[in-house]
Amino acid sequence: MLSKYLYTWPHAELEGSGEWKESKHPGFLEHPMPENEEKLAQDSRWPGFFPSAICFVTTTDGKRTALEKVVGATIVNRFPYIVALSFCTKPLSSRHYVREEFMKILEEGGSVAIQYFEPGAHIDRCMEAITSIEDNEIDQRISFTGLPTRKAQSNDSPVFTDAYMVYEARLVKPGKDFEGERIFDEPFTDYGSHRIYYLEIEAIQLRGRYCTW
Repeated sequence: MLSKYLYTWPHAELEGSGEWKESKHPGFLEHPMPENEEKLAQDSRWPGFFPSAICFVTTTDGKRTALEKVVGATIVNRFPYIVALSFCTKPLSSRHYVREEFMKILEEGGSVAIQYFEPGAHIDRCMEAITSIEDNEIDQRISFTGLPTRKAQSNDSPVFTDAYMVYEARLVKPGKDFEGERIFDEPFTDYGSHRIYYLEIEAIQLRGRYCTW
């Protein structure tokens, strides 16, 4: 069944849950905003839909490797090709844990491999590794999965052999836009409870194919 792979939390219906109420528009629910941190800790579902599926991000600093999950990796620029990944820096709820060690390794190494699997055993193994192994022992997660890996083509991040799509990317460097204005003075932005990283995609792997530019 695919239902176990839906990104829902907590596992309860919205009706009668917290601040969610029926809208005056039939068929819709609404939630008053903004909300305080206490209410957010009770129900931290985002009142909208993420534009992309769950993905798994690997990185290395040359000494340690790391594995994390991200929901809603988002392409934010075309030239250069930039993907944004968001990681929690402040514990907001039971599903918002701080990714401190992962971020240290990412910032030291500067590169990632963003990987996608079909629903099934590969996702289950990655999720078990992430939920079973704490952030302070993050370098054990990849081996814990038992899944075969290889090195990325354009950087040293591990790539799961069975991923059907992989974005290989590095932290974006300062540059200028088409109008000559400075952009990306820093490769990340701290916004509230999260740090948003901007990574330039250098290569894309599709199962059986590889392209770079």
